[in-house]
Amino acid sequence: MANTSTPINFPNDADSMSKKKGKEWNLQFQRAIWSSSQSYGCLTDDWINRILSLRVQGQGNPDIDKFKNILANDGNSAFMNLAWDVSTPIPTVVENIVGQYINQGFKVDLFALNPESKTEYDKKKREMQLNKFLASKSEEIKELTGKAPKVNEKEVFESEEEMELHLELNWKQDECISMEQGISFVHNANDEKEIKSLMIRDLVEINIAAKRVYFDETLSIRERYVDPLRLLTSYSRKDDFSDIKYAGEEIFFTIDDLASMTKFTEEELADIAQSNASKNGNGAWNRDWEKRYYPDNSSSQRPYGDFQVRILDAEYYSYDTLQYEKIPAKKGNGYYFQKVKDGKPKSSKNKIFSKRIKTVYHSKWVIGTDYIFDYGLKENMLREKIKGSYSTDTPLSFAIYMPNNRDMKCKSLVEKMIPYANEICIMQLKAQQLIAKMRPNGVAVDVASIAGAIAGLGEKGFTPRDLQLLYEQTGNYYYSSMTEDGRMIPNQTPIRELPESLMQGLSQIINMTNHYLQQLELVTGVPLSTIGSPDKDALVGIEKMKTINRNNSIRFIEKAYKNILGRTSKMVALMIQDALKLEKGVNDFNMAIGSASTDVIKLAEKVHLTEYGIFINVLPDAAEQAKLEQQILQALQAGTIKQSDAMRVTRIGKESIELAERYMDLYERKYSKERQELAATSSQAQAQAQAQSAALIEQAKQQTIALEWDRKDNHLMLEYKLKANQSLQDHEEEMDKVEEQGEQKIEQIKTAMQNAQVGKGDKGEAIAGSIPKAAGIRQPKVPQPIA
Repeated sequence: MANTSTPINFPNDADSMSKKKGKEWNLQFQRAIWSSSQSYGCLTDDWINRILSLRVQGQGNPDIDKFKNILANDGNSAFMNLAWDVSTPIPTVVENIVGQYINQGFKVDLFALNPESKTEYDKKKREMQLNKFLASKSEEIKELTGKAPKVNEKEVFESEEEMELHLELNWKQDECISMEQGISFVHNANDEKEIKSLMIRDLVEINIAAKRVYFDETLSIRERYVDPLRLLTSYSRKDDFSDIKYAGEEIFFTIDDLASMTKFTEEELADIAQSNASKNGNGAWNRDWEKRYYPDNSSSQRPYGDFQVRILDAEYYSYDTLQYEKIPAKKGNGYYFQKVKDGKPKSSKNKIFSKRIKTVYHSKWVIGTDYIFDYGLKENMLREKIKGSYSTDTPLSFAIYMPNNRDMKCKSLVEKMIPYANEICIMQLKAQQLIAKMRPNGVAVDVASIAGAIAGLGEKGFTPRDLQLLYEQTGNYYYSSMTEDGRMIPNQTPIRELPESLMQGLSQIINMTNHYLQQLELVTGVPLSTIGSPDKDALVGIEKMKTINRNNSIRFIEKAYKNILGRTSKMVALMIQDALKLEKGVNDFNMAIGSASTDVIKLAEKVHLTEYGIFINVLPDAAEQAKLEQQILQALQAGTIKQSDAMRVTRIGKESIELAERYMDLYERKYSKERQELAATSSQAQAQAQAQSAALIEQAKQQTIALEWDRKDNHLMLEYKLKANQSLQDHEEEMDKVEEQGEQKIEQIKTAMQNAQVGKGDKGEAIAGSIPKAAGIRQPKVPQPIA
């Protein structure tokens, strides 16, 4: 059934749930969606043409026809011998940005927001504080009890800051770790890297990206890239499309696909095939097929089985009021709640409670026909758990983001680059034109000055046209320095060289090309010098500033992808809980993340309602890691950090530069403190050593003095002894000498007395004066007799 230009109204949202689940209500909604899409927003001709054009420009294939009209005055380019296959800088910029974000890691971090998980965090922190206390009192406890307490040495930290950093980096609730593993498994199983690449390219080229998360027929979690060219949504004023009423995706199925997934009869399949004949790349319809094939109900004889059919797969919001009947228990005073079906309670006496919730309906419509399938209330709708109860809100399976959405319009980076890229293309073509018109450097010949030149040409009847052709072929130009009235033109030489006048124009084209390149950098904020290798003569600081400006100018791409990844990761987390609750995909998760982690997720669902806060962290890129490694190297060279700590900081930096810097600051302060303590200990040991050395020196000095005194005493004693011995010897010798002298004197006296006796005779006279002087003896006086 063909579409009409008459707008189709949406069905009444206040209809009963039973009616909303029916075919007519969903078919009307689908037709209303399709009708609205033809007048504004997605899937309009302008929207589709814009996307196709931007993608072609992003691949480096500009529209050449408009350049032909510019270069040819009358629009006729038949005589323009130019290479129209010119290149633009757009693909280089696009590929560089896409490659940058493909290489940029993104990590999904989960934090449990429920009070129980907060209590677990506090409990772990108290355990570590107790561990630290026991480590500090270990010796005292051992002395009192005779047994040392059990201490985990790896979790003994000096300060609260170090403890909190350790918890932030290394500790997380078991359910969060298990859920992170589950989300990573789902992302990897659905080739998230390829989806990421396609979405980043869409954000660069057309400034919108979309992704879809859903359960397949086996309740396996699937993620799929959604092409914005086939996307259909209601009007949105928000970048994340959180205010839309519906969203759909135009997809293609073959007739054989429809036969396998629906209950359409062969007659209905043939009708659908006939309505799509000569469309979507399908062949023409053969009238004989109506009589020969579809009544056989044989897919092997279905000649139109490969016909492509356009299907609109859509989801749309509605609001339904659920009624619950309070039913008394048969025994006792208890009661229970039971959902009221079709507005008919079991008893009119029972109290009825109503709750209005947001619901999602879905359907798949064969566009342009009355055929619709897989319609009704969506199963397994996702609802967050808030403060112990389920939310009344639920998301669609689509996650869409359009940066700087203004009335469903936006402008991408490629769109901003096109005007200047076109001018660069024109400059390339103009340069070709100019080069094609260049001639060899010729000479100007004065035919009046050398009249024989004309005759020497051997031609008669030379015309100005002939001279022009001669110039075109040789670059030589013949002219006359004499006017028609016979006057001579002054200051003329017979022959002079003619310079190439077009070189100046080529220089101007080069200057204009550089100007447009600068303008391209200005409108995109992406310096071309940061795309290739940096200029070796450029200052490091200038290149750094360019890189920072570039990252800031394309930050919206990172924001958009993080938003989509965060929302879809949250949906996956809720879907994992639902799948495990329904015992679907348990074996897959057991093999992927382990049975223990799977049990943790299931137990967390049963014990308490875990509320997750999901954050998307951007892992450091190569430039940020290189900068961190440079800082670490400088710290090592300055001696402010240990080698082992530097290796830890490097490992942390692969996850978070901020945490790595905090750890580096902590390790530097710890190492500084260690060095101060070591210096103090060394100084104290050195002082003790110096004191001991001084004491030993003093002792040695005292010993030396004592030995010196002993030596002196011994020397004096020896000297005294020697002197005494010498004096005794001298005395003996002197006594011997005196004795000898005495004997000599006695002999002399004797001799003298003998001589005197001989002179006086034997009369016995007085002998006074009779001792000779030679005897050396004083002669005594003889007293005179008293008268």
